[in-house]
Amino acid sequence: LLLSGCGRLLVTAFALASLPDTIGLQGSLDACSEAEVPWAAIRGRILAYLDGQKQGAENQLEQIREIGLAGGLDPQDCDCWYGWITLRFFVPQVLTPGIRAEVLEQQLFHTEFVLWLGAPWWEMLNSEWKVPEVLARTATLVRQEMSSSSDKSGCSAQDLQLLEAVEGEDVASPAWVSSPRLARLAASVLLEMPEDVLLVNSPSAWTEPCPALAAATAALLLGISPQGYRVTPGYAFRLVQETMKLTSSFGLLALLRSPWPVAELLPKLASHLREVRDRGSEIAEDQLALQVVEASRQEFPGLQPSFLPPMSRREKLRLFQGLAATHAALTAAQVPYLAITGTLLGAMRHNSFVPWDGDADVCADIRDEVRLLFLALLQGGDSPEAAPRD
Repeated sequence: LLLSGCGRLLVTAFALASLPDTIGLQGSLDACSEAEVPWAAIRGRILAYLDGQKQGAENQLEQIREIGLAGGLDPQDCDCWYGWITLRFFVPQVLTPGIRAEVLEQQLFHTEFVLWLGAPWWEMLNSEWKVPEVLARTATLVRQEMSSSSDKSGCSAQDLQLLEAVEGEDVASPAWVSSPRLARLAASVLLEMPEDVLLVNSPSAWTEPCPALAAATAALLLGISPQGYRVTPGYAFRLVQETMKLTSSFGLLALLRSPWPVAELLPKLASHLREVRDRGSEIAEDQLALQVVEASRQEFPGLQPSFLPPMSRREKLRLFQGLAATHAALTAAQVPYLAITGTLLGAMRHNSFVPWDGDADVCADIRDEVRLLFLALLQGGDSPEAAPRD
């Protein structure tokens, strides 16, 4: 993540938001060394504090305050920066109100905020450090003491309609559930996004935090409860991160004081994704082919291992219809695409599909991501007619 080590932390911090795909990971982000900092004790105290155990171990809290306000990540803690970010996001909770306001208004946590936005959030789901949960608690505390920002510059009427709707609900409550109306408003907000807003150095990128926070809130709502819209929780998680990157220049305080419930909703989506992962209902892509081959060998032990069972005429017709529908939708949306891997091989070698290949593979340019999102949103909804179909 940090190229050749933590010595370049500050140099690369502000580049992370705009160049996240060009920086390679080195080692673990979560291998916390106890040599200089008692990370295990700090994590235990933070998690206990979040669980309501705020009394006792004052010496640990004092140590957390001192480390968290010291600034700068030490080289020996290079692989523990989820811990470091959690600690920095947590520190405002254990400061007195006057000091807390002064610290946040001075934007002392800006570098860590930019790093967090540019880092791979999927890695964060596997971490023992509960970064989203800590951030949500800090946001709640800050809003209780510092009035929410009323600046809605850059937001559209559709954005403000969504904001009014979510402000009327207790989204931080564990019992809260979304509704079809919220999902429709969320989809409407995302459908207003400029087509190139997610591209690096896009001229259409938002210059105010309000529309980016509106889009992030909309993605969170659909990720938690899609209500028939074709947005998976995993893609919603990515979309939240990509839109939030556009707020990096405004700093952590802008998020904490914002009326948009991004901080409150993020732990809910992260928890949902962890549950999906722990249930094992998602198969790792690099293992999928091996599992298909192994299942076929068990079902057809006499079959040559080089070939899978051929598709039936019905299966082939259904696959052709699906590919034809994909072609029509992408063409109508003016999204160029290519046939790749098995589909391209079948077209060249068989003038059709590969006889035993039961899927179709196409590839579109990442620059058309927002148009593809629009397609997904326009094909979903809470009505029976618009519900996702096979």
